Amino acid sequence: MTTPAGPQGTPNRPMLLTLGAVAVVLALAIVTTLIILSQSAAGQTGASGPTPTHSGASTSSTPAPTRSSTPTPAPTLVGSTPAPTRTPTPTAAPPVPPPVTPPAPYEGPTFNHLAIQPYATCEDTASDAPISFVWGSDQAIAAYIGIDTDDAKLNPEVSDLPGSGLYLSLRFPCSLESQSYTVTIEDAEGRTLSATGVIYRHLP
Repeated sequence: MTTPAGPQGTPNRPMLLTLGAVAVVLALAIVTTLIILSQSAAGQTGASGPTPTHSGASTSSTPAPTRSSTPTPAPTLVGSTPAPTRTPTPTAAPPVPPPVTPPAPYEGPTFNHLAIQPYATCEDTASDAPISFVWGSDQAIAAYIGIDTDDAKLNPEVSDLPGSGLYLSLRFPCSLESQSYTVTIEDAEGRTLSATGVIYRHLP
């Protein structure tokens, strides 16, 4: 653009002022437009929320992982030794007892009857009293009477008696409260059988 010169060849001063005013107005319009555009951009950014940035690197927002309910396993004891399992020991069956052999039937002499009087009648403790023995056996051929013994043949007080008989010659000592007497019979094969009775003292 060529600015017309004045009469002395210098630029028209009013024209210059007008051009300056237009330039100022244009500058203000441009600045205003930039300010409006900047505020509009800032509003859109604020609506979407600030996005944190780190210098030198761009980051994206990753959602936090959702925790799921996972059962916690039972703690394992390190170094612990499990208790040994006891295996039951089989119990041995009890031994079978040997069969019981019944005794052989008795084949010796037997008493058909036997009577030893139970009491001796004493007048006092310094005397003695008569006593009686009666026995009978079909198999016996001899008999014996003993005092305080289980076998009158081995410890006889009276011997050489018949297999069945009556004996009245023994006396009971009244100084004793009681005394035992045994009658033993014997058959022809030497087998014996004994029976014992107790005679008690009786004082008036």
